[in-house]
Amino acid sequence: MINKAISLIEPADIDELVSTGTEESQTLDFKQQLHDASDKGKHDLCADISAMANAAGGYLVFGIREIKGVAASIEDIKSSNPDADILRLEQTIHSGTSPSVPGLSFKHLKSNCGKSVVILHIPKSWNGPHLAKSGKGYRMYTRTSKGNRPLDGNEIRQQYILSQSVTAEIRNWRSRRIADILAQQAPIVLPKQAMLVLHAVPYQSISSPLALTASELKAKPTAFAPLGVSGWNNRINLDGYLTFGANRYQTDSQTPHTSYCQVFRSGAVETVYAEIVRKPYDKPVIASQWYEMAVLESVANYLDALGSLGINYPISIMVSLLNAKGAYMGLDRSLDSESDMIDRDVILFPEVLIEEPPQNLPSTLRPLFDSVWNACGLTRSLNYDQNGKWVKAKLPSVVPNS
Repeated sequence: MINKAISLIEPADIDELVSTGTEESQTLDFKQQLHDASDKGKHDLCADISAMANAAGGYLVFGIREIKGVAASIEDIKSSNPDADILRLEQTIHSGTSPSVPGLSFKHLKSNCGKSVVILHIPKSWNGPHLAKSGKGYRMYTRTSKGNRPLDGNEIRQQYILSQSVTAEIRNWRSRRIADILAQQAPIVLPKQAMLVLHAVPYQSISSPLALTASELKAKPTAFAPLGVSGWNNRINLDGYLTFGANRYQTDSQTPHTSYCQVFRSGAVETVYAEIVRKPYDKPVIASQWYEMAVLESVANYLDALGSLGINYPISIMVSLLNAKGAYMGLDRSLDSESDMIDRDVILFPEVLIEEPPQNLPSTLRPLFDSVWNACGLTRSLNYDQNGKWVKAKLPSVVPNS
């Protein structure tokens, strides 16, 4: 059994699978060699991937010979170019599963005896059931401790229901958190003024409320910085890990804080910025470019940190505005546009679901930003051009060559 993120797996972990006689299970499968490029090899690979994704997720370890399901020896995968073979497998999985399984991670390493192995992590999917291509059609599989088997009709229905129920549960969780913030039940004291709330909620967090330990979270002192501040303190709390823009010894006083980031042990992240609306020109405005840059940088950091902690995609990104009624979107005076004022105190904008590491985060989050501008009477975010490309300040920490 492998109980660590794929990025942390070392040669000693592979040796241990054999030395301890580790058995295959629902979440662990040994393969002596990589699947070949034949039709059968492609189907078998996609069946293995979809079965694990439809069940509990897990690991395929290529380069382990098993006898009756028990790791017996490390065998070289006999590949002259492992990177090219991994690319081939990725392409096979992408074209041979429907819908595609998000969040797959490969790792090639050499065991202490010098033999090459490839590890593939398959996260449990919340967007199933996933099908494996079989000839001109598709088949649905799940995985048990005995291997793969086809899904029956009732299990297929349950897969669809699960996918829908997770989305509903995340939305309900968000609503409860917004209610707590409005009721002054946030982890720190916040001023009673307009707030921007950003949530990053992995689907995995719904099934694993205690996925992370306090020590794991504390090991990421800068990854979960609160939104909108340049300096902060941190502490462990009952829910997980808290960063905040004030002195830690003021957390029990009535001194308002500007911002905080609460990382829950489930992997869900909540950050609140309580100075989103300001009055530079005698009317309350939102700094239209600054807030989008701040959200993009925070989301990029949070996604990276969650991945390093073994939290998988998909991850739902949600933005809310509280107490912002009467505010305007602050626009460059050179633009031939005017903002209307926000007409309500609480706005929960539609979420954006990120199913795999984004190649271009500004493009991924653009629909979310457009909806905020819609609340201000504008058709889209003017920080993007007509083709949807980010055209404002460079964001090297968010997307290369942005």
